[in-house]
Amino acid sequence: MKKAWLTGILAFAFAVWGFSQEPETFRLTLEEVVELAQSDAPSVQLAKTRLSNFYWQFQSFRADYKPVIGVEAILPNLNRSIQSITLPSGGVSFIQQSFMNNNLGLSLRQDIGLTGGTVILNSGINRLDVFANELNPRATSFLSNPVSISLIQPILGYNALKWNKITEPLRYKEAKQAYSENMELAAYTGVQLFFDILIAQLNVEAATQEKNQRRYPLRDFQRPV
Repeated sequence: MKKAWLTGILAFAFAVWGFSQEPETFRLTLEEVVELAQSDAPSVQLAKTRLSNFYWQFQSFRADYKPVIGVEAILPNLNRSIQSITLPSGGVSFIQQSFMNNNLGLSLRQDIGLTGGTVILNSGINRLDVFANELNPRATSFLSNPVSISLIQPILGYNALKWNKITEPLRYKEAKQAYSENMELAAYTGVQLFFDILIAQLNVEAATQEKNQRRYPLRDFQRPV
């Protein structure tokens, strides 16, 4: 597809250059052909897209080794309902409940590539506001969790982080090498087609001159008496 595409472009360019009344209205140099081949060829566009995909995949892999900060908030959670309670006598009574709950939490997560485990730090605070009713007055209470640390460590399992640290840089390096090879191949194909068409044009000009000399052999050599 790439070679046919470049052939069409070059053929059109040399056709216009060779048969138009103003030959310099459309001209392509060798450098322009190489630049055109490395910028607009379908295979080059596909190679750029693949390289971009591998680049963002590599950036996603690098992000796995960075800490992740999470924030969780419930602001506010209002609840007004009627609940049933069991009395000491065995009967059931219905009372109205009205409270508001506010919760704010902060977490820090760090994956460990060497062991495949995860360290998690959590901190949070909770506020509960109970509104006054016929049985209880208004009340406010707090519950805080300054810092809690937890470790998640698989004992027998596949350590994806460890192997990704080996394979992902190689994949990205391979993608960059493949992109360079595609660019060089596009340049080589453009140069080859450039000289193929140039030689064909020179052959046409030489054949035209030879045909004119054969048609009028005495015009160039006849001397006046």
